[in-house]
Amino acid sequence: MKKLSQKIGDFLSQHAATGATLGQLLDMMGKQGAGFLLALLALPLLVPLPPGVGSPFAVLLFVWSSQRLFGVRTPWCPRFLRRKRLSPEVFEKLARRGIPLIQKLERYGGKGTQMSETAEKAACIVAMAMSVLIILPTPFLNPLFAFVILLLGVSMASANIRFFIAGNIIGTAIVLLLLTIIAKIIQDDNLVFAFMFP
Repeated sequence: MKKLSQKIGDFLSQHAATGATLGQLLDMMGKQGAGFLLALLALPLLVPLPPGVGSPFAVLLFVWSSQRLFGVRTPWCPRFLRRKRLSPEVFEKLARRGIPLIQKLERYGGKGTQMSETAEKAACIVAMAMSVLIILPTPFLNPLFAFVILLLGVSMASANIRFFIAGNIIGTAIVLLLLTIIAKIIQDDNLVFAFMFP
């Protein structure tokens, strides 16, 4: 069986000259694992992209994660996103930076047994949270959120418990940290408001 890095590498090499649409990507993958989809769509968010380009990927990651959470294995994609094209330049960046990263993860992570349905759904919940954070205006933090999704995608595709645990811990820590910061900001604003208008 081909490794995740080989599957993604084959697709990138086949369309390196012309690029490909997300629709072509979905048609090629069919019912292949949700982990493969999450890992592949997280890769573009790890490299520098023009403002707003990452949002369609994040929307798609959210949709696919939520579909898998509710037991759907064949990914659905709206028509306007299916027409979204990945340029040859993006493919070149993915091949040069993304594939080596996945290969390193595969080399150091090893391989586990078949991941349970419950574990996959837990990974999807964290991936959904990271997708929402990517959609929000936090461009400098997007690679961190995308890396968590990549870890979860690789863990699901290769049944790797180490990356599953790491992805869930990092993702949960990010959410808790951001919630703490938001609560602190709200509390400080309330204190300022109370001081100004006793």
